[in-house]
Amino acid sequence: MLILPQIKQILTEIDQKTETVRNELGLCPDGYMIRTRDHGRPIILHVTGRGKERIRKSITGDRETQVKLARRSVLENELRSLGSQRSILEQTITNLEQIEETDRKRFAIESFGWLSNAEIDACCFPKSSDTWELGPYEKLNYRPEELRHITSRGLRVRSKSELLIAEALYRYDLPFRYEQVYRAGSVSISADLTIRRADGKVFIWEHEGLINKRVYVEWQRKKAELYASVGFYPWDNLIVTYDTGDGNIDLRIVESEIRNKLMI
Repeated sequence: MLILPQIKQILTEIDQKTETVRNELGLCPDGYMIRTRDHGRPIILHVTGRGKERIRKSITGDRETQVKLARRSVLENELRSLGSQRSILEQTITNLEQIEETDRKRFAIESFGWLSNAEIDACCFPKSSDTWELGPYEKLNYRPEELRHITSRGLRVRSKSELLIAEALYRYDLPFRYEQVYRAGSVSISADLTIRRADGKVFIWEHEGLINKRVYVEWQRKKAELYASVGFYPWDNLIVTYDTGDGNIDLRIVESEIRNKLMI
């Protein structure tokens, strides 16, 4: 069902937005403000703490703090809205997946009624890709303590950009291996992601994050030459994406690479 990847992409964007809002929220002052009156005169109070430990402080003349507390309230409301949107999309995804599975199985039963239930399930929900993805391969064993980010399927990766790319591949049901080692003569190189397309063609996906560091950029250039020596070329089966100058990733580019090169 073609609409499912788009909905899952929106879900990822909601999660990104939620993280951004939470990070900004952490910079706002604690508490909230209320507008009341004191002897008929309007005042603004900054309230912190809870219950008996609640503290009220007048900030009537402090417009800067008022703006920061107003911003906090706006962000809290946005978090609630994002949470509601996420819940709706999660339920929509579940419903669509159930419809897709039901339609697929109904077609198989009507068309190949002589097959057993297990055989029907095998043709409707193949697991052949799992064999390749989870099979044995030489994996990089370099500074495992740097594998701090965990995908929704429990894979540990080194950067948030790699995590987001991995989640995008999950949404499109594209099997991949993380940090598979290749031998280029006497030199070993590890690919960020090695992906197998539905037709069996294998791609390498390199995401370059430290583009402001000269040594890193020079190594990536050398790495491209090494990839070419083992049969991976940027015009064919080597995908390269980049962080922006401020260290962010553009998921629109990720989606474009997947749809144009990895989907058939």
